[in-house]
Amino acid sequence: MRILVRDVKRVSDFYATVVGLHPLLKDERFVVFDDGTGTLMEFDATPQGDRDPPDPHIALTVRVDSLDKAWHAALDVDGLPSAILDEGFRRRFQLVDPEGNVTHVIENTVELREHLVANHNGAARPFLDHLGLRWTFGAGDATVEFDIRDDLRGPGGALQGGATATLIDAAAATSASLALGGARVFTASMTIHFVRPGMVGPIRAYTTPTRVSQRVAFMEVRVVDVGDGEETIATALLVMQARSPSSPDPSTPITDS
Repeated sequence: MRILVRDVKRVSDFYATVVGLHPLLKDERFVVFDDGTGTLMEFDATPQGDRDPPDPHIALTVRVDSLDKAWHAALDVDGLPSAILDEGFRRRFQLVDPEGNVTHVIENTVELREHLVANHNGAARPFLDHLGLRWTFGAGDATVEFDIRDDLRGPGGALQGGATATLIDAAAATSASLALGGARVFTASMTIHFVRPGMVGPIRAYTTPTRVSQRVAFMEVRVVDVGDGEETIATALLVMQARSPSSPDPSTPITDS
């Protein structure tokens, strides 16, 4: 992420002192930070002759180990922080940096993978359980799959499209929840292209976030027939949106799109 700013030193001091980020590279013309998730934030000086950066107001998200420490540090700057919001699975507040960019500061209060596993294993979800969906969580990602049964086949013997669509929706919601810091999400839009029939199984969905903002995640999903050489049977594009910032009920599934 590259952001043009008027005063590199002032911005650098703000994110180092207030937010607690450590610069990876720095000189008088630019500074590069790790935002806490492995994504690099580069602040470059506005080119000579340009009065203002082309997009001076950008929403940023950074993750910190101690939200209370960051919040108290932010009290000493001009852009006073908002109140700390506790959402159960994370705590957060927002402030405005010296260039007018809104910065969302987040502290995860539970490990997201454990939170998702607990919700999926312990929640009531009759329809998803009827399909037999199974979640496998990795380091920051997840796959979802199910077996083909006779009651899920259409008249021609192939997997019904509705079952594939449900798999896609559940997989995208799970990965979007991970990408959005554990937020509960709903499906804003979904476009599916069916490539070939699913005949053997298991049917598995792989997801890739293509763009993630503060409350929206754009997802690509590829569905394969594992028993048929992992041939692709469908692809999809989805827009997943975080629900309103009310504290989620830990007894209900996160992926309730």
